[in-house]
Amino acid sequence: MLRKCLGILCLALVLRAGVLVVEFGTLAADPDAYRALAANLRQHGVLGNGERPTAFRPPLYPLLLAPVLGAGDRGIAGLHFVLGAGTVILAGLLARAAGRGELAPAAMLLVAVDPILLRQSTVVMTETLAAFCAALVLVVATFAQRRGTIGALALGAALGLAVLARPTFLAWTGLEILALGAAAVLRPAAVRPPAAWVRAGACVVGLAIVLGPWVARNRAALGRPIVGTTHGGFTLLLANNPEFYAHLRTAPWGEVWDSARFNAEVTPRLRRATTQAELASDERAYRMAREHIEREPAMFAWSCLVRLGRFWSPLPHRVGSTESLSRRALRWAIAVFYAFEFAAALYGLWLLRGAWASEPWRSTLLLALALAATHAVYWSDLRMRAPLTVGIALLASVGWRGSRPGETARATSDGASI
Repeated sequence: MLRKCLGILCLALVLRAGVLVVEFGTLAADPDAYRALAANLRQHGVLGNGERPTAFRPPLYPLLLAPVLGAGDRGIAGLHFVLGAGTVILAGLLARAAGRGELAPAAMLLVAVDPILLRQSTVVMTETLAAFCAALVLVVATFAQRRGTIGALALGAALGLAVLARPTFLAWTGLEILALGAAAVLRPAAVRPPAAWVRAGACVVGLAIVLGPWVARNRAALGRPIVGTTHGGFTLLLANNPEFYAHLRTAPWGEVWDSARFNAEVTPRLRRATTQAELASDERAYRMAREHIEREPAMFAWSCLVRLGRFWSPLPHRVGSTESLSRRALRWAIAVFYAFEFAAALYGLWLLRGAWASEPWRSTLLLALALAATHAVYWSDLRMRAPLTVGIALLASVGWRGSRPGETARATSDGASI
């Protein structure tokens, strides 16, 4: 088994290295300004614009980028290479932590060849880091169910790290804490673990230890204890505006909306030249989005369904109006891969129906719910699914192996749920 896992890890390293070499030029772009933030951090020691601090983007990715920027694009490629390899390793560790070590090679293989992760490893964006952080949380959550208060503290810290990578993990964090609290409240007193409340509290403490410095920094630098970012309003507005709604009414099915004109018209109105302007712009974007939603509730509901479809779609969208035959074939090959993986994952979920309350299945389901609900309202596309990669891969491995429900339940019940 170990030999298989090492072989798959070597395959993952070769694939990652090959993709990064072939697509190396794409690392020069900075679509979300993370490179600029990291460069500013190196030059001025401030996560922001010059000497002015900002909370427009989450801090963890620029903090990791800053030390490697001295090596240019090679440094970024190296960071993504390490994070990608780490995600594959975490997939194997997750299988072992779940008591299903025989699934480790299959789970690692699915993560190693995942098209979203391979593609996003060549872009200066947070998908590579987010997938790693989500896998880390799943591993910690699975070990935590047998580690009492210390495990719950570690789970909170891992969730805090994930939130610093991508604020959409806040929804997952809330569900995890609610699940811990429910375990303390809903169980009959006769069978309720005495430490249930302590574990729930320990998770919150671990979360606060990691998130606290970011919140305190924002309170001191921007005047508000911001937990996430000041980018949420724009993301909500991007998903809910008259131009996008009009596109959904008139465009052929499957055609992707080009937001260039919207960005050119709206971005100048959301100025962020000062700290107060940054905060006001976020509030204004939220207000504009809410106004559009209230004005067209039926289109908002339809757009939510569209965004959910894009989030779960196995088929990557067409990038431009014209498309080569080879690119179209590649898109449909990716769709076939995900269709088979999703089918196996759903079957694995059915086989595990008696063990949904134990880890890592519970946290995987909570993550899927949190991400789907968030991206049904905010902007969504297929890459937003990247954090689910490891959880889906492990579920698909269960489905492909076809374990009987009784076997699976026994294999995953050797530790009490937190």
